[in-house]
Amino acid sequence: VYVVRFRVAIAFQILERYILRCGSALMAAAATPPRRCCPPGHQRPAPTCSHTSPLQMLLQMGFPQKRAEKALAATGDRSVQLASDWLAARLNDPNLDDTSPREYVLYMRPSGPLSTQIYNFWDEGQKIGRNAAQNLMPHITLCSYFKVGAEHSSRLGEMLVSAATSVLSSSALLLPLPLEKYCSQNYMGLFVTAPAAPVLQAIKRHFLQAAASVCSGLEASSSSSGGGGSVVSSSSATEEDLHLTLAYSYSATQYPGLEALLQGVHVKASASWELCLYSRESRFNGLELYRCHRGQDPSHSDSLSLLTGDYVYVSAEAVSACSDGWVTGTSWLTGCSGLVPLNCLVRVPESDTWTLHRGLTITSDGKNIEM
Repeated sequence: VYVVRFRVAIAFQILERYILRCGSALMAAAATPPRRCCPPGHQRPAPTCSHTSPLQMLLQMGFPQKRAEKALAATGDRSVQLASDWLAARLNDPNLDDTSPREYVLYMRPSGPLSTQIYNFWDEGQKIGRNAAQNLMPHITLCSYFKVGAEHSSRLGEMLVSAATSVLSSSALLLPLPLEKYCSQNYMGLFVTAPAAPVLQAIKRHFLQAAASVCSGLEASSSSSGGGGSVVSSSSATEEDLHLTLAYSYSATQYPGLEALLQGVHVKASASWELCLYSRESRFNGLELYRCHRGQDPSHSDSLSLLTGDYVYVSAEAVSACSDGWVTGTSWLTGCSGLVPLNCLVRVPESDTWTLHRGLTITSDGKNIEM
């Protein structure tokens, strides 16, 4: 009882001292004269707040710089959370410390009725037989694959904004985009005609010039895929032509059916157009992409653990040589490799795993962009 009374007395003394201190502080504040305002034209400088970049935050979390830069580039420099999640998923990736630069590509993509018609063309075309155009999304290639180090990836988006704004402010893009059908025994597509083509070429030129001047690691590549000009073998279709590929590398037996489907694509259908800067891991170039529709736990030490919805990279040679239903694949989520049953995989476009760094919608008057 005496101990309790003693503790209560001490508590009351502490509370009394606290109240006295608070009262003294309030009285002192009331007695202090108000601060004089600055005379007109002499405003006090605004308090500065330190801005911590995503890279600095990852470094403060303990990640090595090269890994942090690689994670930010792989997730489109969107957020620290995405980058840290990517690093957590890749802990067992044997290539985690590989500093090979990512491959970037600049596309212009349609949306709206024209895009719907193109996807209908592809869906019906798959019933006739698969062709190489279905490895990517519908697009017009402005800049084919080029490599940039992870430390420079965050700058590319602003370069694209600057290039598009500069060109469109002086030369509006004609919309609806003038397109012309092209059909041959080995290629079908929609070609951009004048006066829209020079404007898009100017955006491409300004963007590459900016990227080359700022990013010392920039390497232009002559390779192309899907929408590249090298797939066209015609005197009227050169590598400088801008076009949207509908089908190519198809067999002679597929041609009549695809030609009939092409009649359902109307070049004057309305569409919104978006400039899209994508990147991909260069080590997966040339591999086929599959989506896992049924996850699997590793039953053996050499089998690959997969979650439903994960993507798997597999070589075409491994698929064609498969005799027991198992192939060696690499998980897009974890970067690890192992044996995978083919019956839990379904082929999907390669671009499904690409990282979008910046998307800019061209306004309906063709004079500006929306972010």
